Amino acid sequence: MLYGSIDRTLLTAGLHNNSNITDALVHNKLFYAQQVIDGMISDVYQLPLPVFWENTIVFSGTGSGSGTMTITIDGQDYTVDIENAMTADRAADLLRESILSVNGNIYSEPTLDDETVRIVSKVTNDKTDVVITSTDPQTVQGITATGGTPMPTAHPILREISQLMAAAQLMQIAYGKEAEGTDKDGYRMMEVAMEELRKIQTKEIKLMDGNGSEFNTSNGGRLNFYPNNSSSTGDGDEDDTTNNFKVNEQF
Repeated sequence: MLYGSIDRTLLTAGLHNNSNITDALVHNKLFYAQQVIDGMISDVYQLPLPVFWENTIVFSGTGSGSGTMTITIDGQDYTVDIENAMTADRAADLLRESILSVNGNIYSEPTLDDETVRIVSKVTNDKTDVVITSTDPQTVQGITATGGTPMPTAHPILREISQLMAAAQLMQIAYGKEAEGTDKDGYRMMEVAMEELRKIQTKEIKLMDGNGSEFNTSNGGRLNFYPNNSSSTGDGDEDDTTNNFKVNEQF
């Protein structure tokens, strides 16, 4: 599981219409970002990290009359009022509005195409939060809603950092050094991503689940046992924690 997604990375970079940027290239940049992230936070959080869950609902067709579509996700109803001549992207917008107004166990995120609604769970390790339990696919007055397959996804902060790092690399490729100081400055975007990552490493930002509990912590990567009294010279020096290492000079 990659922390970020290809389409959201392309949106972040503003390169979703650039045919020279392949999915394989974006995947490689996301993979690199994930290695950096894991390497920097593994000393404060236990890996692998807990996962959230996401799913998609794709709308298609054109409204041919008035009716109400009810999409049930993990027992919670979300309604879309269909009207004559309604477009699929408008139906998707209405579902996003319904999700926001209900304020349940899911929220929606932007996608590359307006007809697709991506839903993400607010708590970890509960796949059922994004499972569609109503008829799927279903059609009401010419508009069809088709659900996807639940997939694991990373903590929102890690997804954002991963996508920033990958997007920064893509922008560096697309625009180079000439874009420094502009809104296409991939080098500055990488700096921003690394600043956020260091905040996690120092616990200025904590990784929490939807219930307000912090992810399991770890100090396995921190060399925090020197200097201490066991490493002192013991000879009354002002700095009593000066490291005392002796090397045998015979070879």
